[in-house]
Amino acid sequence: MTPPQAHFDLPASSFIGREAELRTLTLLLEQHRLVTVTGPGGMGKTRLALHLVADWRTRIATDDREHAWFVDLSACRSASQVVSAVAAALGANVGSQHGDATSNIGHRLSRLGHILVVLDNVEQVATATAPLLDAWVRGAPTARFLVTSRVALAVDGEQVVPLDPLQHDQAVALFFDRASLVRPASKDAEPAVVSRIVEAIDRMPLNIELAASRMSVLSVSELESRVGSALGVLRSPRQGERHESIQRAVLDSVALLTPPERRLFVLAATLRNGFTLEDAEAILSEQKLGCGSVLEGIHALIRASLLRVHFLPKSFSHYAYFETIREVAEQLLQSAEFQGEREAVIISHARHFASRASEVDVELQRENLLLAHKTLCNRALETGSAPLAVDSLAIAMSLEAHLFARGQARLVSELFAHILEALAPDATDECVVDASVRALLGRGSARRELGESALARTDFEEALQIATRVAEPGLAAVALTKLGELDDVASDTVRARARLDDAMKLLAQTPANDVRKQREAQVLRHLGHAHRREGALAPAVESLSESSMRFRELGCETERTAVLYELAVVQIFASRTREALNLVDEGLEIARRCDTPGMEALLLLARGSALQEMDDLDGAGADYARAAQIFADHGDRHREASALYYLGTTHLEREEPQNALAVLGQARRRIAPVGSPRYEALISAGMAGSHAALQRYGEAKQELRRAEEALSHVSHEPALSAAVAIHRSCLELASGDIAADQRPTAVAEANALVRRNPNDDSRFALRRLLVFASGGRNPEPRALVVRSDGGGFTLPGGNAVALPARSPQRLILLCLATRRVAAPGEVVSTDELIAAGWPDEQILSHAAINRLYVAVTTLRRRGLKDLLLSGGGGYLLSPAVVVRLETN
Repeated sequence: MTPPQAHFDLPASSFIGREAELRTLTLLLEQHRLVTVTGPGGMGKTRLALHLVADWRTRIATDDREHAWFVDLSACRSASQVVSAVAAALGANVGSQHGDATSNIGHRLSRLGHILVVLDNVEQVATATAPLLDAWVRGAPTARFLVTSRVALAVDGEQVVPLDPLQHDQAVALFFDRASLVRPASKDAEPAVVSRIVEAIDRMPLNIELAASRMSVLSVSELESRVGSALGVLRSPRQGERHESIQRAVLDSVALLTPPERRLFVLAATLRNGFTLEDAEAILSEQKLGCGSVLEGIHALIRASLLRVHFLPKSFSHYAYFETIREVAEQLLQSAEFQGEREAVIISHARHFASRASEVDVELQRENLLLAHKTLCNRALETGSAPLAVDSLAIAMSLEAHLFARGQARLVSELFAHILEALAPDATDECVVDASVRALLGRGSARRELGESALARTDFEEALQIATRVAEPGLAAVALTKLGELDDVASDTVRARARLDDAMKLLAQTPANDVRKQREAQVLRHLGHAHRREGALAPAVESLSESSMRFRELGCETERTAVLYELAVVQIFASRTREALNLVDEGLEIARRCDTPGMEALLLLARGSALQEMDDLDGAGADYARAAQIFADHGDRHREASALYYLGTTHLEREEPQNALAVLGQARRRIAPVGSPRYEALISAGMAGSHAALQRYGEAKQELRRAEEALSHVSHEPALSAAVAIHRSCLELASGDIAADQRPTAVAEANALVRRNPNDDSRFALRRLLVFASGGRNPEPRALVVRSDGGGFTLPGGNAVALPARSPQRLILLCLATRRVAAPGEVVSTDELIAAGWPDEQILSHAAINRLYVAVTTLRRRGLKDLLLSGGGGYLLSPAVVVRLETN
């Protein structure tokens, strides 16, 4: 007789994201008699087990020897209660005595053949359940047992399977599915925002379900703003549920710890994710934890699913909290119980990471380093202790390159500014003076990246003055190098080279070690840049090749990528575009592998120039637009202006002067705070050509005068002078100031100028001259054409799309197109688009944002998927595509 099986119901909601785990567990249960699925509360262990039982039971119809039972032990608190629950599930009277009952269950299981018994929620009776399971596993060799628990049982033969968070795509899918249950329109929420939400809440199923339930009262943007403090958001509206909040789930797990383990759980929360056993031992070993050792305590927290372990290459183990679990630990840390220990652990944490800043993996330890830096600087300001600020310098310097590579120059500036604030300005102590110079150099570098050239120059000059006064030739050389770079940006290459030559002389006075070699490589890179600006391509290649070799020897891949960019540009200047593209490809592979988007953008800029030389204007425009967006995201105004200038030239070559003027106008606004006469001259010359193409000769002459004025502040850049001169010839050809019979002579003279002064700017100017000389190419336009009433659009490929009458999509598209024509690259905020789409309605914010998401999604589906971009708190039409507003 087949025994009755424990009744259970599968949840009504869909099962998302654990298909691979189901297959894995099925396979493991064929190989092992006891499998324990572990994980913190809310990871989805119970639901996974329910679906495994359901899958197992589907086989009963074809093989009546297979059976499966699901036993919920969440209410059990003793071994006798566990035995009773299992007996009830088996539907058998197994005796009144505990020992007899245990034995009888084992005998009964052994007679049932190939069966599955699932014991769910075992953690609170894990110690009591372990010997029972050990007996049943031994007594029923054909039975299989699946356990779900926050702690492993340590039973002989137990196969432990830690349940990980959902994959990112699965987490997003689960959020959309659950959010649509409480608000159907949630399916149109912006995927990028949802992606950030699920990452912030650890991709844990319970967290996602609780967050999604808030979509009944919050917009997705409002929800994102609140998940930084997740415990207040991640609560179920239905009180009394087992997992009514993630906080309750975590506290239930903490209650199972011994007092010493609980202290370790709370104090270790001072460490940010990615810490090592060495870190924990150094910081916590003095706290007399009472759990034997830090290693034993960490082992207990991992067994309790309160701490995760990641095994990385080179045999390193790193530990991490889920952020929602950390939040509970940090709340406990703020309680009176830990008041005496809290400050001691925080200071110990700061000193430890300051001492190891140059050794740690910055990618993994970033948050620990930032916290330690903040602690030391704050304590230095509170106590007037300059040595604490000096200690924080090592942390800032270890983070500098990492943050620059990720476009976080503002954060770099703040880190060094905090140090300078905490250091005594009139100190004479050698360590404090040295720290002041290094902090000034660091802050100046960040300001230079942000386009704050005047402030950067002030920092570098002060650093040079101090380093010279205290006879520190190495630091003085660094200051000179950075001042030389600023001079180059300001188009004074002669002064830049003089500073760089002086820097090399100073470095010759320093010890011959890797530090000196790296500094010399940096000087050589900047010298190569100055040489190629002046058109001296052979010296440029010589300096850059030497720089590349030194960076390669030092293993400085990111810095060598910058040299590859410079070498690629030199090849473009020399009309060797294939060689340039090979160098760009090599650099892009390194930049993407090292996750340095700023360097990737530079290389895209070089590739765009090469493609433009090859007359691939669409490819060039796409690369320039992508580079401009990355530079904008990083706050690098100088390079953003450069990318926009070159993007504008592609529009001009397409004979779309109106679009060229809009893009060049954006470039002008970006370069204005930086102060770069070179780009001011190029932008004005390009705008002169655009006006000339529109037959607005007065405006063209005015822009040309502006270009020549900027050129007067640039020394020793003959190719730039040639480019401006050729633009003057363009204007004269267009306006008829050069007679038809003199056009061949004008073209020949321009060709000669380019041969004497080759670079991309002079050749691009020549290409425009040839267009004017031939009377225009009149190419087939490739533009996004938007009707002036927003009623529809025509894609660059020629497909026409009509939009419904009285649709908000019309007004939103028209708003986007108008801004794109007037200010390419500028984002239209969500508030502006809502006001445009529903001008006469008063809408609650979450409803308005939802409506906008629906409208944008619809526009993308109708053909604007690759052209309608998001970012910066709104949307924009891609600056890479020509956009025209066309009268109906």
